[in-house]
Amino acid sequence: MIRKILDACAVTGIIVSASLAGGSFYLYKYVTSPHFETEVKNKLMGDLNKKLPSSIKQQLPKTTGLGLPM
Repeated sequence: MIRKILDACAVTGIIVSASLAGGSFYLYKYVTSPHFETEVKNKLMGDLNKKLPSSIKQQLPKTTGLGLPM
């Protein structure tokens, strides 16, 4: 009885280890792929293009003061 439980735990451990190794390999290949890189760049640039003009308008002053004498 105990032998069957230990065998089941061993098989479960091997399956979990193999799935973690396979999943990690797949994730590494996906993250280092050129498709993932372009996808992330497009998302970031899209967000920046939406937010940047409005934040620049808020930060620029309407008028400026006198220049510093030299």
